[in-house]
Amino acid sequence: MFGDLDELKAKATGGPAAAIMLVEAWRALLELHETTASGACRACGPRWRRRMCSVWRVAVAYFVRHERGAGGS
Repeated sequence: MFGDLDELKAKATGGPAAAIMLVEAWRALLELHETTASGACRACGPRWRRRMCSVWRVAVAYFVRHERGAGGS
């Protein structure tokens, strides 16, 4: 996921500063929601041990699936 953000940031270089700020905001948010050694989301707590927390699910659904054209787009 962070590689995807790096790629977006590289594409935005020379473009609007808002695009770069948005990439950095997503990076910060995802870093806050990284998993701990026990598998829990650092911000949301242990209820998300078996699957990604809602922040990561939104990021994957938007960035990964949209990039790959999932959902017939």
